[in-house]
Amino acid sequence: MDLHHGEGVEDAFHTTERVIMTVSFHKFGDFFPVTGDIADIGYAKGKYYSLQVPLDEEVDGNSNHFLFKPIMAKMIEVLKPSAIEELIPS
Repeated sequence: MDLHHGEGVEDAFHTTERVIMTVSFHKFGDFFPVTGDIADIGYAKGKYYSLQVPLDEEVDGNSNHFLFKPIMAKMIEVLKPSAIEELIPS
């Protein structure tokens, strides 16, 4: 979660299935690095292993919380990653 899209992390895993999922919550639009569109879902073997949550200028900490928790809870429910399952209690 960052003001800027985490394109470096995404690029590292964009074409591989070795990482269960990369998720980026970031400001989107006319803002550096102008990447991280919701349609960016990975490529080749990495397709569907990337989730983008592009946010508007108006999104503040409270709004962000209402997006982050349900999105991450659903991802954890579906993917069942053992490394982070305790971070967001049910």
